[in-house]
Amino acid sequence: MQKLRILLVDDDDAFCRMTKTLLVGLGYCVDDASSGTEALALLDKNSYNLMLTDIEMPGMNGWTLIEKANERRDCINMAILVMSGAFTEIETNSVPILPKPFDMTGLIHAIIDTLNKKKRLIYFADSGRRFKDIFM
Repeated sequence: MQKLRILLVDDDDAFCRMTKTLLVGLGYCVDDASSGTEALALLDKNSYNLMLTDIEMPGMNGWTLIEKANERRDCINMAILVMSGAFTEIETNSVPILPKPFDMTGLIHAIIDTLNKKKRLIYFADSGRRFKDIFM
């Protein structure tokens, strides 16, 4: 089974490393970018199932990144999840927002919900299996 690919975009290096380590530990294939410009360069080279992006970043903010990503043909089926400390439990422009700080459970649930909304969730028969065994 092919691993789900995630593009993680955040200008906070420590936060990005911690989140990437968590996601890789769950079995995801994760590329990270510290800016919108760097993320767009990765989107030119790779395809992703999910882009997890911060909003408040210097230069290109997350909303502009999302707009530019949505203009790309290869990104049309990519799910997008926004992380932000500036918002709490709201949805803007049909893009789900995960409030920072979050814990591992909150991140996992947000990823599953976002992928479900894009109909990209991998369905499985054995509901008793661990999350790590299902989403690899």
